[in-house]
Amino acid sequence: QLERESRPLPIELRMDPHQRASVNDFERLLVKGRPGVAKTGTAQGLEIAPQPLVPLGELGQFERGVADQMIHHKDLRPVVYVTAELNGRTPAEVIADVHADQGRPAGRADSDWASRSYVASGSGDGWVLPAGTDVVWTGEGEWRITVRVFRDMGLGYLFALLAILGVLRLQTGSISLSLIIMSAIPLTIIGIMPGFWLMNQFGERVIAGAPEPVLFTATAMIGMIALAGIVVRNSLILVEFISQARDAGASIREALLQAGTVRMRPVLLTAGTTMLGNLIITLDPVFSGLALAIIFGIVASTLFSLVVVPVVYLLVFEKSEKTAEHNSPMGEVAP
Repeated sequence: QLERESRPLPIELRMDPHQRASVNDFERLLVKGRPGVAKTGTAQGLEIAPQPLVPLGELGQFERGVADQMIHHKDLRPVVYVTAELNGRTPAEVIADVHADQGRPAGRADSDWASRSYVASGSGDGWVLPAGTDVVWTGEGEWRITVRVFRDMGLGYLFALLAILGVLRLQTGSISLSLIIMSAIPLTIIGIMPGFWLMNQFGERVIAGAPEPVLFTATAMIGMIALAGIVVRNSLILVEFISQARDAGASIREALLQAGTVRMRPVLLTAGTTMLGNLIITLDPVFSGLALAIIFGIVASTLFSLVVVPVVYLLVFEKSEKTAEHNSPMGEVAP
């Protein structure tokens, strides 16, 4: 124990299993003896051994006994914690299989885990809990942490959308224009979710002899939140150019065609630089999910926003333009 430590740090040493198969293996262990007790013979006579070693069996004897197991309690009820290290499958998939087998008759043929899914889960080997015993799958580990993280990330995503809507409303002065600009945000999901699915279809990583899928992690959720601000910029550029063209006297359809022609190259260049900047992050084992989410989302959102945003703009404002033309005395569009 160091002077600044509040508690001593326990250190447990274990021998290899093949070296501690019986009590005799422990009795043969050599420990350092007291200096000056052991002697060694030399040509000059007896001298003190430099580092005396004594077999552990000479210091005492081992006695077998029964030790009481520790009883854990939670919410005033005794509990037993069962943990496992998973490899090749996510906690949700394993929990779905084990939960599906609960209450089923035992002794059935096990199904191949690769053929299972969330719709048809379960190994076929049923199990039943004793009366008065419950099982809780949330636990205190990765599963509960994952649920809490995605819950908090979802609330953060909602707050980001409301903040973007408020800023756009102040800038444009129109709730319709603000929603049209934000219509590109849901398009990112069209690219993110199929993108992660395709990553597992084209090539499955194998680690320690088991498949290691590419998962939608918390960092990928951060990337999806960041995309909300990135893709809004492209929509804002299109809508701003359309508004400027209409103010110059162009019809709504002419303004849409001009915006698509003139602003397509800057939008594609912006998306390309964003993707190239995130390619190097895909090599990181932790933040690769963030980079993949941004890459897949920016591709889908850029391609779809060039079509969806003008179409939605046309559907919303074409009727008002026709009404203005009809009410204008000279058949001209009112400013």
